[in-house]
Amino acid sequence: MPRTRALFLVVAALALTTSSLVPTASAAATATCRNDTVPLRLAASSTSAVLTTSPSRATQAVSSGAADKGVVALVAAGAGPGRASVTRYRLTASGSTDYVYARDAAGRKAAVAAGYTADGETLHGAATPAPGCTRAVYQLVKGRSHQLAVGGAQVSALAKKGWVVQGPLLYAADPPGHARPLPTGPVARALPAADDDPVFRIAVLPDTQEEVHSEDDHRLLQRSEYIAAHAGSWDVRLAVSVGDIADWDTDDHAQYARAAQQLQPLVAKVPFVAVPGNHDTQAVCPGGSACTGLKARTTVRDTTVYNTYFPAARFSLLQGQYEPGKTDNAYHTFRAGGVSWLVLNLELWPREQVVDWAAAVVAANPHRNVIVVTHSYLTKRGKILGDNGGYGSMSPKYLFDHVVKRYPNVKIVLSGHTGKDKVRVDTGVYGNKIVSYLQCFHSRTANPFRRISVDTQRGRLDTAVYTPSTGKKSKTTRVKGMAYVR
Repeated sequence: MPRTRALFLVVAALALTTSSLVPTASAAATATCRNDTVPLRLAASSTSAVLTTSPSRATQAVSSGAADKGVVALVAAGAGPGRASVTRYRLTASGSTDYVYARDAAGRKAAVAAGYTADGETLHGAATPAPGCTRAVYQLVKGRSHQLAVGGAQVSALAKKGWVVQGPLLYAADPPGHARPLPTGPVARALPAADDDPVFRIAVLPDTQEEVHSEDDHRLLQRSEYIAAHAGSWDVRLAVSVGDIADWDTDDHAQYARAAQQLQPLVAKVPFVAVPGNHDTQAVCPGGSACTGLKARTTVRDTTVYNTYFPAARFSLLQGQYEPGKTDNAYHTFRAGGVSWLVLNLELWPREQVVDWAAAVVAANPHRNVIVVTHSYLTKRGKILGDNGGYGSMSPKYLFDHVVKRYPNVKIVLSGHTGKDKVRVDTGVYGNKIVSYLQCFHSRTANPFRRISVDTQRGRLDTAVYTPSTGKKSKTTRVKGMAYVR
């Protein structure tokens, strides 16, 4: 579709509010994994597996020699919109039994053609990643045998032994008591505008993935408490995470739970905004590398665990989301320094339709100064990245060309992912200055963060890097000639 027509269709869907035209994405029928669920049991041998909601069927499989894996997920009790219906088929030959699972007509036809017969049960789960669907169930094949795996780590282990992934069967929820509890606590509301003061500050957290491996590492907590303690004297109006909050997912989601808990002092004191990085998706397996056997281009969009531990309720400035149940692409508003602000957070190497949506959000809010937050934008040398990392969609350069430089109200871009600390100044098509800040660090010993001072009266941006664990502060970098929308 031509870009002009695509943008027209997006803008045509805008809804009029009392303050501005605010675009939202149209929502397709989406299954969730939070209600109407039943336990899913797994009994597996080295060559095949029985997945069932029937305790007696699981017991039968175990009595036939399969290992009892217990309840591995919660699936839907029946069919419905957005759900996949997966039928189990059985084939017994040469004294051994193999099970294959089909989630569509073509798969069922292929199973029958191969000599399999329906085994009397159909399972139901979300067809795609959806709210609360923190467990993906995959089918793999090797020779004439089929196997099942729950989660990327199990898939990766089997793939390294020669099993080939045939694709996810369904998405389901964690069984009771399995996952670390969701941290709770107060969330800071929008702070008073204090418009007689033109100066305020923003705290930017880098990739914190190295800080959540262990319960004994308190660097993230120390940083959170440090910023919270200085929030009043510094007049901090916003705290931002540029992603890679966690390093990889585990069976109990420990790193996400640990990160959310240690960020709580900050979230309770200062309004918070975050984006998921590649390590906050199901594209990364234990150890921090890509999951063997899975397509990173697909799994990088599975942020269900991230959204479970960092739900919309934790972001008090939130005004709109691109997709229901996900804050990967969202916008937030606040007022400080005598002017209005819009923070637009975008997924990693965003899809083209997300970029179109982002452009519509910025265009619909010309009276707000825009801060764009996305995990990957600048390279370690401070250039705008020209590719999509090999498994994303559109490049940061595409985002720059189609959103960042096209609108005069875009002022700041924040990112992480690579390198350490860079500041870049670009000029938009209307002559406006756009300042991009990279903060990544990947420190294994310290806990740096960036503090940005915004002076709307003098048209300045001052920034320095603080490290609470060492008490050090970097030299201040200043950008002059900023023009803010009033």
